[in-house]
Amino acid sequence: MKYILLLFSLLVSYSSYGNTVYDVYESKFSEKETGVYDDEQWVFFVIKQECLTQKKYAGTQESKEAEKTFYKQLVSEVAKRNVSFSNDISGISEPLRTDVKNVISANYNVVSNIPYQLVFDRNSKVFPCTQEYVATVKTDLFKNNGIKIPNDEVENIVVKLLINVLSEGDYSTLSVYLHSLELSKLAAIYEMLVLEDVISINLRTTDRNQVCTQTYCRLANKPFSEFDINHVVSTSFLNQGFVKFENKNPSNKLAEHLYKKASINFNHGKNPEEIINDLTLAVNLEPNNSKYWKMLANIYRALGKNKEAYAATVQYVLQNPNDAETWVYFYLAGKKIHTESSEDLNHWLSLLKNHVQFSSWAKKQIGN
Repeated sequence: MKYILLLFSLLVSYSSYGNTVYDVYESKFSEKETGVYDDEQWVFFVIKQECLTQKKYAGTQESKEAEKTFYKQLVSEVAKRNVSFSNDISGISEPLRTDVKNVISANYNVVSNIPYQLVFDRNSKVFPCTQEYVATVKTDLFKNNGIKIPNDEVENIVVKLLINVLSEGDYSTLSVYLHSLELSKLAAIYEMLVLEDVISINLRTTDRNQVCTQTYCRLANKPFSEFDINHVVSTSFLNQGFVKFENKNPSNKLAEHLYKKASINFNHGKNPEEIINDLTLAVNLEPNNSKYWKMLANIYRALGKNKEAYAATVQYVLQNPNDAETWVYFYLAGKKIHTESSEDLNHWLSLLKNHVQFSSWAKKQIGN
């Protein structure tokens, strides 16, 4: 008898819960599009999955897709509602903070840790050929399962995210992440990479030259020297290195010859002016070769010409954007001009060196 009464009470409780949730959904959220909606006691996960093929009614295929969408929504809501940072975390803003939370929440088995109730999985009464999938989670379940992330774990995840987007060549996301870390100068370089406007050089009379609309595309009034035949170096200096060049007709062999000649002088510590002249002509012949800019940045840094070194270093990063070690050169050039932001960059480089294969020279420049 006791068993029958207990079973009856459970059925009544479930029926009451189901009817209440159903009524709330019908009155408040039935006409809503796919999304997550809050009520006083429940969080509603609503998916309106349209038919995937030409047919009259939605069915099993649409139901499975709706279920996948629900799980993604649930993981995302756990990240938003359950994951928080410890108080000592600073210098990381959105959207990087949210992506860090998503990484943390993905490491938890959300489906088993957060109980949910499927309200219904049916053909929509309102939208033609649409599967209406609705599930709920009690609001207080989110509050009772808080996950607090310590600083070292946050920084470790940030480094991994940076490495991933860098290796994938996702410069748009990388620039956003760098802005989130208050590394705006470095972020600006990667923003440049997704711009379409460039300055075309080494043109022939038959080449078509599109007019650049960006402000950085104005050429310098005067060449840097008689070796600056296309005004590449002077234009780079004018824009602190933030300029893109398109090499229409490169002279690779001559440029390489000049580079090798400059390398011999550089390695023997001789003829700095001749090194600069040879490299200036080399980048005018082939401005998209990173090693020319790298040596030009090194010689300027050795001579204490900080503004010139900075501009050449920006070009070095632009021409070799997937190599994190270029950031070490950017740090060295920037700390003479932008001290505070360079300190922030040094912090992240000190973490990156544990995950990226930096040369012993680069590790030494970063320090402990």
